[in-house]
Formats: sequence, structure tokens, C-alpha cells
Amino acid sequence: MEEERVNNPADKLLPELWMEIFSKLPAKTLLKSRSVSKFWRSLIDNPGFISMHITHFKNNSSKHFVLSYETRNTMWILNELELNIRVRTMGKFRKREEILETIFLSSEYHIDYKGYVDGLILFGQLIGDKYDLFLFNPSIRKRMLLPQIPFCPGGRADTVIGFDPVINDYKVVMIFFPFVLSELEGPASILVYELGTGCWRVNVGVEVPIMWYFGDKVLARGVMHWISFSLDERPLRTNYTHIVSFDFGSETFSYTELPGDRWDDKDKFTWPFLLGDQFAVLDVARASACIWVMKNCGGSRMEAWSKWYHTTDSDTYKFFLEHKAVKNLIYIESIHKFLLEVDGVVKSYDLESHKMKNLEVTDCRYVMDPYVESLLLCKGLNDQFSTKIMEYGGFG
Repeated sequence: MEEERVNNPADKLLPELWMEIFSKLPAKTLLKSRSVSKFWRSLIDNPGFISMHITHFKNNSSKHFVLSYETRNTMWILNELELNIRVRTMGKFRKREEILETIFLSSEYHIDYKGYVDGLILFGQLIGDKYDLFLFNPSIRKRMLLPQIPFCPGGRADTVIGFDPVINDYKVVMIFFPFVLSELEGPASILVYELGTGCWRVNVGVEVPIMWYFGDKVLARGVMHWISFSLDERPLRTNYTHIVSFDFGSETFSYTELPGDRWDDKDKFTWPFLLGDQFAVLDVARASACIWVMKNCGGSRMEAWSKWYHTTDSDTYKFFLEHKAVKNLIYIESIHKFLLEVDGVVKSYDLESHKMKNLEVTDCRYVMDPYVESLLLCKGLNDQFSTKIMEYGGFG
């Protein structure tokens, strides 16, 4: 038996070759492979390999699947909510995998989907007066509760998750906006949690954009972008005017004016979305529709944007005028269509032919992101509630 093991050709493979082979395997298979040997476990748990595995999935599979977070009221009990997390095909929105299915009372328990990056979902959950943040990896069903925040400065807050390429680590950032124009006004600040250190820290040197309205947000290349307008100019404005961006590496905000004429064209619709790995906006006016890709945060319009698509067809405007409540705009590169949700109906829309198709007609509310498999949190806790319905419960 020992002789067979010594003569096994696989034992002669270099670690680099093992990592190349492992990078092509599904996350669930790798999770089981960790128990084969200490050598395999050390390779699979290596941060460099985890990054390599994520990159391989993004380059080969992430364009085909979407992670769908779905909630709806049940028919039987008042304030009872049904929550499903599913992996669906991006083209036809067919269910590929059931990640989680649970039912809970919204009057006693509340859960917020805060964001998603590289296979990690950030959740906020409120039970009574206790509010917790935790990370959940749906591909391997592992979760991790974050430490309690050291303090709460007051005011409104937004919590985001992203990747810092400078230190090669993931960050959860709580941005606190003070109550402006009131006696409770105080300094703006941010709290930063780094996955590598496992600790919160305070950054009070950040100039937080206080007098800005934040709309939909999109994470691209380590920067979170919000479509926004200044509250100082709101009486003069009827649409969005700027992109407010937060860089997870430098932990600073920047402001970029949206392209096109924002003053004269008051009937313009603008939606942010991810084009490959780049931040983009779809700008729809009466006479034209454009897709702009952001090249640089801040600076002039000419320096910040490049035009990726343009049409003078008015049918695009007619479609979006009829579907003003568009949410979750996802561009499907493989078939050159948009996946979007309007009032509980998931649709596909072809920008060229203007053909629209209903893919899922329900009374659900959807949050959709391109799905990425990863091994992040592979040493975390198993989520015991991911494969069964839990009455009036959740993740905790």
C-alpha cells in the first residue's frame, strides 16, 4: 500500500500544477477536497489560490448565472415574509440551484440585503433591538457574524461591501451621515471592517458627502458608485446629475458629473449597471439612448466617460417611459440583452430590436447580481438553515 502511494504520479506534481487543476473545480468539490490531506487543505485555504479560483470563475462562468435574492408576502399570515436565495441562468432566468428558503415574521425579524462581492453577501439582520451584520457565502453555505460596531455616531447610515486591491482584502464600510439642519448635527465618519484583521476601525478623516441624495449603487473595480444629485440643487433639478464614488482602497469619495445635457433634457432616465467589470450608465432621452462607460472617477466629463453605444431610435424611450420602475439592471454580454425587474416581473430587453420578454411573473421583490463561486469563508460556520424552511427564523 505504501509502495503504491510512493509510485503515484500525482504525488510528483508541483503545488502550482495542483492549484491550476483545483482552480477549475466547483467550490463545493473543493470544500470536500480539503479533508483529503493536509497538503490539499493548505493549498485550497491559501489566499492566493482563493483569489485564483475567483478569477477563473469570473472569466469563464460568471457571465452565465445570476444570484437572485427574492422576498414576498405569504398568503396565510399577516407580516409573514418568504425569502429565497437562488442561482438562476442569466439568459432565461431558470432556476439552477436553491441556496436558501425560509419564512419569518417581518414584525419580529428584519433582514436587509446590503451588497454582494466575489461570492460574499453582506446581510443586516434586526431582531428586536439588536442589529447584526454578517457575511454569507451561498456557494459553500458558510457564514460569519461580524463583531458589534464600536459605536453608532447617529444620523442615517449606508453599509457597503467591496474589495480593496491595495491590501488584497475585503472591507465592510458603514458610512454615517449626520442629521443636517438639526440640533443633532455632528461629524460625519465611516467605520471600516477588514476581513483579514477581523476588526472595526474608525476613519474620521473622510469628507462624507452630506448634502447628496444617493440612488442605486453599483460596485466596479474596487469602487462603489451611487447615482446621485445634490440636495442643494434639488429645486432646480428633475433628474440625476452626478455619480458619487467611494474608493475602497483610498477610502475617499469623488464626484463625477454625468454625461449629456442634464439641464435642458428634463425627461431623461438614467440607470447604473455593470458592463463586464466596468461601471456604466444607460442614459435614455426622448431623441436618443446612450451607454456611457466610466474611465476615471472625478475630473471633467470628457476625461471621465466614453460612449459605448448610441441610438436615435425613440422606441427605447417609449419602453422605459412605460417601465419607469425598472430595478436591477444587468447586462448579459453573451446575448447582448438587459435583464431587469419591473414591479415583481423579471424581463429581458433587447436594446436593438426593442423586444421584451417576461421571464418570471410573480409578486416577489428581487435583488439580482452576477453570480460568482468562491471559497471565501471556507473556514466559517456551516449555515444550518440553508436547505430547509425555518419557521419564523433566519440565519442567526
